[in-house]
Amino acid sequence: MRIKDLIDKSKHIQFIWIHNHGESKLAEINELTEKDLSYKFEWFEITEYHGKPCIEFNL
Repeated sequence: MRIKDLIDKSKHIQFIWIHNHGESKLAEINELTEKDLSYKFEWFEITEYHGKPCIEFNL
Protein backbone atom coordinates (compact mmCIF):
# COMPACT_ATOMS: atom_id res chain seq x y z
CA MET A 1 0.00 0.00 0.00
CA ARG A 2 1.21 3.51 -0.76
CA ILE A 3 1.05 6.53 1.56
CA LYS A 4 -1.46 8.18 -0.79
CA ASP A 5 -3.83 5.19 -0.51
CA LEU A 6 -4.04 5.56 3.27
CA ILE A 7 -4.24 9.36 3.28
CA ASP A 8 -7.14 9.26 0.81
CA LYS A 9 -9.08 7.18 3.37
CA SER A 10 -8.07 9.23 6.42
CA LYS A 11 -9.94 12.10 7.97
CA HIS A 12 -8.79 14.78 10.38
CA ILE A 13 -5.09 14.04 9.88
CA GLN A 14 -2.97 17.17 9.81
CA PHE A 15 0.64 15.92 9.94
CA ILE A 16 2.57 13.12 8.26
CA TRP A 17 5.87 11.84 9.58
CA ILE A 18 7.89 9.65 7.20
CA HIS A 19 10.76 7.56 8.61
CA ASN A 20 13.13 6.18 5.98
CA HIS A 21 16.46 4.49 6.81
CA GLY A 22 17.43 6.75 9.71
CA GLU A 23 16.05 9.94 8.20
CA SER A 24 12.69 11.50 9.02
CA LYS A 25 10.46 14.05 7.32
CA LEU A 26 7.62 15.82 9.09
CA ALA A 27 5.14 17.79 7.00
CA GLU A 28 1.57 18.97 6.96
CA ILE A 29 -0.57 16.86 4.65
CA ASN A 30 -0.88 19.63 2.04
CA GLU A 31 2.94 20.02 1.87
CA LEU A 32 3.61 16.45 0.68
CA THR A 33 5.08 15.97 -2.78
CA GLU A 34 3.99 13.38 -5.32
CA LYS A 35 7.18 11.49 -4.49
CA ASP A 36 6.24 11.43 -0.78
CA LEU A 37 2.77 10.16 -1.60
CA SER A 38 4.07 7.38 -3.85
CA TYR A 39 6.22 5.65 -1.17
CA LYS A 40 5.20 2.17 -0.08
CA PHE A 41 5.34 1.66 3.67
CA GLU A 42 5.98 -1.28 6.00
CA TRP A 43 3.85 -0.04 8.89
CA PHE A 44 2.11 3.07 10.13
CA GLU A 45 0.98 4.41 13.47
CA ILE A 46 -1.50 7.14 14.35
CA THR A 47 -0.05 9.53 16.91
CA GLU A 48 -0.23 13.22 17.82
CA TYR A 49 2.12 16.07 17.03
CA HIS A 50 1.55 19.26 19.04
CA GLY A 51 -1.92 17.97 19.89
CA LYS A 52 -2.90 17.43 16.24
CA PRO A 53 -3.50 14.00 14.60
CA CYS A 54 -0.45 12.60 12.83
CA ILE A 55 0.29 9.42 10.89
CA GLU A 56 3.84 8.07 11.16
CA PHE A 57 5.03 5.85 8.31
CA ASN A 58 8.05 3.56 8.34
CA LEU A 59 9.31 2.82 4.83
